Amino acid sequence: MLTTLYRLCLPQEAVKKLRLKVPDANEPFVAKSFATSWPACKLWTLDYLEEAIKSPLQFRLSKRQTPYVHWEPDCLHISASIGQFRDWLKGPVSPENPFHAYSPTTWWAYADYVYMTPEAGFSSLTEDVLWDETFQNNTGQPSSSTFWLGSSGSNTLCHYDTYGVNLVVQIFGKKRWTLFPNSDGRFLYSTRLPLEESTVFSEVNFPTPDYTSHPLVLKTSPRSVLMEPGDILFVPRGWWHFVQSIDDEPVACSVNWWIDQPEFDNSVRLREALTQLLGFSLFSGCTSLEPEKLLHPAERTVFSSGNWFPLLTDIIRSLVLKKQADPPEVFSTSLESVWQPLCPGEIKDIFPPSTFSSSPPSNSLDHRCIMKAFLKPDVIDLVARHLESGNPL
Repeated sequence: MLTTLYRLCLPQEAVKKLRLKVPDANEPFVAKSFATSWPACKLWTLDYLEEAIKSPLQFRLSKRQTPYVHWEPDCLHISASIGQFRDWLKGPVSPENPFHAYSPTTWWAYADYVYMTPEAGFSSLTEDVLWDETFQNNTGQPSSSTFWLGSSGSNTLCHYDTYGVNLVVQIFGKKRWTLFPNSDGRFLYSTRLPLEESTVFSEVNFPTPDYTSHPLVLKTSPRSVLMEPGDILFVPRGWWHFVQSIDDEPVACSVNWWIDQPEFDNSVRLREALTQLLGFSLFSGCTSLEPEKLLHPAERTVFSSGNWFPLLTDIIRSLVLKKQADPPEVFSTSLESVWQPLCPGEIKDIFPPSTFSSSPPSNSLDHRCIMKAFLKPDVIDLVARHLESGNPL
């Protein structure tokens, strides 16, 4: 059963005067149509974005139907302008277009996690994103926003972020968000491979899960919401999420703002640095594991520098000694009525079973399995607690 939500019916002048509080809650909430007055929601189109963003974007490409999780290191990556992306969606395109070899009927493309900085060409666009005018006590800066643009079917792999909380505004097009509480992690087959800082992945192949090879996923309690233009979503700390642009819209665009929680995040950063240190050490000693396939590009850069051991140990020392900061004054336990909770549903109502033939799970204890066990969050947490105690020996 999917959550039934109502659209906001306040006059736009009243909406402009009402500044929201960010929920201090461990449940996701949505404010339907609250940001429709944003210039971004009124003005942004592919043509508008092409005029504003002169630099090419990095697009991740994947086939629409795969029997397995298509991890980011396995995806194709193309540098292209928004105009070239727009022309590809209309198709066909000339051989000079970087998307020429990939049909949009069988492939999707996604420019994801693009920081809206002046260096990336977003100087004028940040004025269209009204975080300060929308939320009380906003401590973020425009550069902390990220930009997401994808064709129909494009998706973000099921994962949870170890840092902070997340606010998302749908600008145009539509996306289906499916969220799981952190406690569902024991049913989602979590993994730290491929290794990406602050990200824990699920091995379940959403949106076509194989319930035979991953039967525990049937025990999850998903929350699902269709994000439409002007909607605002609050994603709490540690909540798993799978996000997909829906097929009946050719393109979707959203922006988000990660809000730091320094009272928690210094402890999390320590655990992330330990995860990197252990992961890089294992990669160094095992030639059968390929860093190109199991490291996110940012981690690959650090690993290939050859200077990662002293760098990470210095970070670990500083984080062990660092005191936790006070929480920012942006959160509130008293919420306006425009915030609506998402109700739990049944996983099979959201994701039909896979039509691909399932393969029996492997029982071999190979190097990858051993590495995954070492990188489990509970193992890293044990090491971190020893260091934090001041008596690690």
